[in-house]
Amino acid sequence: MAFISYGRIDKKLLWVLFMIIAKAIFIYVSTKIKAVNGILVSFMEEIGAIIFGVILHFIFRQKNGKSKKGKKRSIIHLLIIFLFRAIECSFNIIFPYFERNREYLFSEILNTTNGLEIIVITGGTFLMLNYKYYIHHFISMIVFCALGISMDIIIKSFLLHFKYIYFYIIIILNEVLVYCYLKYMMDKLYYKYTEIIIYWGLIGLTVYLFIYSGLSLYEYINDIDGYIFKVRKYFTDMRIVSIIFQQIIYYIFQGGIYYSLMILLLFYLRPNHMIIADEIQVYLVMILFKNKPNKAYSVIPFVFQILALLFYFEILELNFCGLNKNTAKNIEARGNIENDINNDTDNDRNTFGSNIELEGQYLLKASTSKSVDDIRSSLANNFYDGRNSINDNE
Repeated sequence: MAFISYGRIDKKLLWVLFMIIAKAIFIYVSTKIKAVNGILVSFMEEIGAIIFGVILHFIFRQKNGKSKKGKKRSIIHLLIIFLFRAIECSFNIIFPYFERNREYLFSEILNTTNGLEIIVITGGTFLMLNYKYYIHHFISMIVFCALGISMDIIIKSFLLHFKYIYFYIIIILNEVLVYCYLKYMMDKLYYKYTEIIIYWGLIGLTVYLFIYSGLSLYEYINDIDGYIFKVRKYFTDMRIVSIIFQQIIYYIFQGGIYYSLMILLLFYLRPNHMIIADEIQVYLVMILFKNKPNKAYSVIPFVFQILALLFYFEILELNFCGLNKNTAKNIEARGNIENDINNDTDNDRNTFGSNIELEGQYLLKASTSKSVDDIRSSLANNFYDGRNSINDNE
């Protein structure tokens, strides 16, 4: 037997491929757009999610939800998503606004972040969604995490100061909880994925309105030329055609596509699968657009990271030390074998054998429709009828 074999390859994995392709296209196109305004980008992406969610809702109205009844829905579930998004936006906008120190930039150690996230997301899905994990999962995720840390060491990206560690931990936990909770809402509460896309955009739009309004008020009180000044300058300097196509249409399209793919990936697969697209995106950005020392040497750990993910998601299997014993494919195969054995046993019990011979002279054919008690009674009657026949002949 080969040491490595193919596992179970599900066509739903195409959603991961779609996400990777979409991210690669967005990265490339973004480098070609010369001037953007961050505030407008934020709003356009959320509006894009709402528009795409509405379109998908009418296209797949009869196909995008589960028919079973789940737990009772509540506004609390949407408020929890609002909290997660508020935390995310606060760290992306408010924290950098007031703390202009490069040491807090978590984007510098994204390989390490993805490595830690796969561990946290494994624990989160185990607790929240009751997913089962086995030894091959644990080995794969530890290898993936170690390689991510080593990659950041190779390219000398560890700039995180110790006093920002707690921010870093909150960011990781928040991102994992978002994925897990969205999956929980779709699988356990039976929200349609189109509903989730629309809610995601509406909640994000509301959060950005609160944050940018608060910061603009702060700048006005302190007489700072900040966001409002930048937006006004952007519309003054840019041509209206460039604003419409580069800023509005493109980012509406990008936000709509990205958030829709994210929700669809969670709907059809697991939150864990987000790690694949995230890590490939991080690596593409690092190789193509960042001037990092020794980045050519990072190819080796990256290749082994992908291999670790293939084993983690059971696309490949290791056929030694029992590492393939509890893969989904083999668990399913054992289940089918047990079902076949149980079915055969049930059939044997129902038929009670095909024929029964008594003392080498009398043959009783069993009926499949008779119960065990009927068969016993028939055996006794035939036996005594046979005895009486012998006595009469004598």
